[in-house]
Amino acid sequence: MQNRINAQSNKFTVLWGCRICWKVAAAAFLAILFVEAIVLIPSYRNYALDWQKSRTSEVRYALQTAISLLGSHSQNAHQANASIQQIAADVHILGWRILPSDPGAEILAMGQIPEFQSYTNSVQRLVASFQYGSHMDVRWSADELMVPFSIELRIDTSELQPELKAFVWRIIGLVAIISLFVTIVMVVVLQRLILDPVLRLRFRLTAASEDMEHPEQYIISSKRDDEIGEVEHSFNTMLLNSANSLRTIRENEIALKGAHENLELKVLERTEKLHQEILDRQQIETQLRLKEQHLFQLANYDDLTGLPNRLMAMDRLKLGLRYASRKGCTGALMFIDLDNFKDINDTLGHAKGDELLKQAAQRLAGVIRGTDSLVHMSLPDDQMLQQSAGQEQGEIVARIGGDEFMVILPEVSSAEDTALVASRIREACTQHFDLNGNQVFISTSIGIALFPQDSIDPHELMIYADTALYVCKDEGRNDFRFFSPDMNHASAERVNIERQLRNALDNQEFELHYQPVVNLKTGLIIGMEALLRWTNKDLGRVSPERFIPIAEGSGLIIPIGEWVLQESLKRLRQLTDLGYSIRLAVNVSPRQFRASSFVDLIENLIESNQLKPQQLELEITETLMVEEQSKVASVFEKLSRIGVRLSIDDFGTGYSALGYLRRFSVDTLKIDRSFIADVCTNQQDASLARTIVDMGHNFGLEIIAEGVENEEQLAFLNRYQCDLAQGYYFGKPMPYKALLEQLSSQHQPSDATH
Repeated sequence: MQNRINAQSNKFTVLWGCRICWKVAAAAFLAILFVEAIVLIPSYRNYALDWQKSRTSEVRYALQTAISLLGSHSQNAHQANASIQQIAADVHILGWRILPSDPGAEILAMGQIPEFQSYTNSVQRLVASFQYGSHMDVRWSADELMVPFSIELRIDTSELQPELKAFVWRIIGLVAIISLFVTIVMVVVLQRLILDPVLRLRFRLTAASEDMEHPEQYIISSKRDDEIGEVEHSFNTMLLNSANSLRTIRENEIALKGAHENLELKVLERTEKLHQEILDRQQIETQLRLKEQHLFQLANYDDLTGLPNRLMAMDRLKLGLRYASRKGCTGALMFIDLDNFKDINDTLGHAKGDELLKQAAQRLAGVIRGTDSLVHMSLPDDQMLQQSAGQEQGEIVARIGGDEFMVILPEVSSAEDTALVASRIREACTQHFDLNGNQVFISTSIGIALFPQDSIDPHELMIYADTALYVCKDEGRNDFRFFSPDMNHASAERVNIERQLRNALDNQEFELHYQPVVNLKTGLIIGMEALLRWTNKDLGRVSPERFIPIAEGSGLIIPIGEWVLQESLKRLRQLTDLGYSIRLAVNVSPRQFRASSFVDLIENLIESNQLKPQQLELEITETLMVEEQSKVASVFEKLSRIGVRLSIDDFGTGYSALGYLRRFSVDTLKIDRSFIADVCTNQQDASLARTIVDMGHNFGLEIIAEGVENEEQLAFLNRYQCDLAQGYYFGKPMPYKALLEQLSSQHQPSDATH
């Protein structure tokens, strides 16, 4: 590489290839010529003057010599004239004139007579001095010659011009030689000191720009301490910096390429993971949606007849009430009971009874589908009812009990049209039923309540329709009755119960029983559910199913519920002091839950009893979550922020929508006892129970099974990994002392939490 660089440098440093050298040389040469020309002009004049002086001196000397040879005749002008004539040819005299001192004397002249001009200024004299011709006129006075006459001579100077030309050419040659020598020396110096380094630098820079891979190979080794050395040092520094920068760029490119490849790999891996996660999520959502649909079907439709069950019928009744309120029309609610159905079950067996129920459901649905009084509703809230009215089974006919059915007519023209529908139902059911070869005849009793005339409350309407039904049965059956206040013995009973309830707290008639909640993995009691019991001196023991709805409707449930919370939390505090780590479950009514002071009450009771919020679990129904979602969501959020556990009671008998589980912060699902009762004999109930357990676990919820009464049910729950259970198998609802004895008997450790 170095040899190639040197060869290229030598090639470029040839003298005749250097434009700068020639320009410098030309400038130097012209400068020298100019200087020499300035010097030559006075030299030229001086040379001519010196030549003239020499010729003049020569002529004067010859003249003086000739005159001196005359001796005593030297004072004679004629003698002098003769002497001058003798020497004229030898000393280049062309002519002369002798001027005597005496003005009257004769002037002697011979040859070319000299002429003298007078100059008016110095410029004419200077110009005349450069006009050298073929002769020169001179005059010597008498005093200079020491004779009595003056002599004027014309001297031949024709030889002066060739002498001057020769002199000029000698000067020009000398100047040319000197200029050329100086120029060559200057070019050589420029070449060695400046041009060669500059050309090498140019070549190295060009080569380095073409070979960016190894710029450090073109570093110049120089020890010069002048400006060229500084330039070479700067060039070397630039190459080093370029090499370092290039190396850094290459390293960064490699690192960037590696990072890019790594990023692409990670993006690809993450994309694959996200794709798989999306597929898994879609699969889970599909499974959950299918389970939700399955659960909705199981929870809202009767397994035997395919008709809507009691809960869905209640929902449709509420829609019908809202529709009638907006339209200003009349609707009807019918309760239908198959007369003497128990006798058929007892004589023909449950299988034949189930078949009878199926056929009866089909006849009822057929009658309702052909009823002209049904009005299809088009408002958004009623779209589900509108759709169900056109389905094969129809959602306006529901099975609400063993042999009880409910029919909802959202809009009727009059009570007579309702009676016509009831008559068609009765006539359809009076025809015989073929139960696998057995002809069976039954009759129907129908109770009817009209809305909004009788009530706009769905629960009251059901009570009124049920009251009319039992009046019909008491009066001979196989007929229908409209509700009237005269037959409202049930309402009277309700009023009596409400009156007694208002004094129950003051008379200390309430009592709390506690049912153990067991961890199925450990078999230990980890919680208890507080259950309210009421014994009245006039009514005796009143079941919760009778007085709780009345307390809810009258608003008495709020003070009663507050008392339940106070007493049960006191007992929980006592158990905690005894070393039992246990939690308490309390049922909360919808009306109590909606109370504005409910959250503050819970927080104050927990604080006053010095309990952990996690020790309290509040049980609510699915209906509450559906009816007033915005209010419920706010209360849920506040209770969750405190740390209180929340449970959905009787899960599976209501709406059981996954949307509610996602929206509300629920901790526990309680499977209703109606599903647990037949899990070992009824495949539908078993499937529903398994679905609830799987779905709850997918949502990270705890599952409690209610109504466990035998080992078969317990084994089923253990097999499908249910978390907790309660029921008669573990213990009936019992007073506090009995519960304390049961806890003591199992020697439960203080940290036996779930």
